[in-house]
Amino acid sequence: MIVFLAIANLFWLITLISWTFIIIKGPGKLPLKILPYDLSYFVRNGESFGNSKDSNSTESFDMLTSLSSSTHVLNTNTISPPEMFECDFNGLPYWCFQCSSLKPLRSHHSSVTNTCIPMFDHFCTFVGFTIGKDNFYSFISFVLSMEILLLFTCITIIIYSGIKNQLHSALIVFIICTGILAILVGNLFLNLIYDLKKGETNIESMGKKRWIKDIKINESSIYSNFINVQHPNNPKLRLIVKLSPMDRPYDKGFWNNLLLWNTDFNKFTSSIEISEFQNSMFSNQFKKNIMDRIDHGDYVVFGSQTKLMSVKL
Repeated sequence: MIVFLAIANLFWLITLISWTFIIIKGPGKLPLKILPYDLSYFVRNGESFGNSKDSNSTESFDMLTSLSSSTHVLNTNTISPPEMFECDFNGLPYWCFQCSSLKPLRSHHSSVTNTCIPMFDHFCTFVGFTIGKDNFYSFISFVLSMEILLLFTCITIIIYSGIKNQLHSALIVFIICTGILAILVGNLFLNLIYDLKKGETNIESMGKKRWIKDIKINESSIYSNFINVQHPNNPKLRLIVKLSPMDRPYDKGFWNNLLLWNTDFNKFTSSIEISEFQNSMFSNQFKKNIMDRIDHGDYVVFGSQTKLMSVKL
């Protein structure tokens, strides 16, 4: 019994400390406001390309002499776009009006903290707090220690009852309640591991599930995700590529996916540094898949049309 109490109290202590760190650390926030990408140059060239197609002129990217040849001068309040970034169907990056900032680093605005949280995972009603980049490890520790504590308690009571050859009705109720809670917490932990394996946050995983459900209901649904990517052969153009629910843009393998949560985003001191790191978050396999789709013509030229309706996957 002394050993049981020692082990149980140890895991209770780990659980309480982990919960405390979840609150103290908080989910994190963007270290600074991210300046918008300067895309006007590519919009103008995309419009020229669209007009050249309408006029039955050559469609070869190597022959597009009508595109602007002048040197592109950045506006002082913008930065150059990275090689690729997530965008809407028009090819524009996501913008947070509350924070007056771009939303890179897989961030989402939290109404609880009233700020954009990098690598936003979810709001957990179980702990009553938002889970993001800064407190993700503490959340894993909390869930795992809670699961071990619940399982240890159930198994210990069952073994003790077997030794005593008796099982009080109160203990039966306790085992049932503890067992149900252990199943729920265990399911949460397995979902965390599965999301890490895929290189996705919980909110990204839930979004894909809604996306797949929407496609089953309506195959022509325009709900989708998109990538704005620099054309591989023509630096004057950018392309919009439609994604599928099966794409895993940030999957670099389980351990690399886990280590990504340990990144210190506060080390970034400029919008350019954040933009470059955001681009490095995409896996090489994903970048290769995007280039393969471009080779097969599954794209539209950014600026040449307002909606990506004709792309086939």
